Amino acid sequence: MKEINSEDNIEICNEISNPNKGISNLRDQLDVLDYQIVELLCNRFDVTNQIGQLKRDLKMDVLDQKRELEVLSRIETIVKSIDKNKSYENLMDSISQIYKSIMLESRIQQNKL
Repeated sequence: MKEINSEDNIEICNEISNPNKGISNLRDQLDVLDYQIVELLCNRFDVTNQIGQLKRDLKMDVLDQKRELEVLSRIETIVKSIDKNKSYENLMDSISQIYKSIMLESRIQQNKL
């Protein structure tokens, strides 16, 4: 269990006296995370477009169900290893849906190449 020091007490008191500041700080953190997520998604789509180009050149199907299942399995392993809230089941359902959407959008982009 973490010991609470005087700085922690000041921060807790500030958040209690001004709860909007606590929300604002958390929203600032979300803004940074959103930027990072978008940047990573752009990079991911760049790579999947390169893969799509290669698939087109090699006359391969865009959909590779085996690969998508491998990705989902790998993501599940990652979630299990970093899930700090131990809410694995709910978190995995959400992240799985997000990844299915990402892979669908990747296929849509690849089909346009």
